[in-house]
Amino acid sequence: MHWLNTLAIDAEPVLVKLACNAIETNNVLKVLKANWANRPETARWECRRIEAVPSYAKTRGWRGGENPAARRDHVAPLLPARSKVVPVVHHPALKWRYAPP
Repeated sequence: MHWLNTLAIDAEPVLVKLACNAIETNNVLKVLKANWANRPETARWECRRIEAVPSYAKTRGWRGGENPAARRDHVAPLLPARSKVVPVVHHPALKWRYAPP
């Protein structure tokens, strides 16, 4: 259910009007950029879910060529690194006196 909700909320307004073989990397980036700065983990999951659709279509013969949502080849080089978007915040270390013996 969560899988479909994520696609319905963010991807549907951009991708629903396109045929599966007409989806391009720019369309996928348009969907992902909406969440990349605020919710990068959600955008990462969205990318995986969107990536599954053209992959399935290719196996069924409905689409040819490369997957426009392939994270490693198409999407990742065009988005800023996650560490640049959301700074890493480390938890403070446990004081030695509170560590178990």
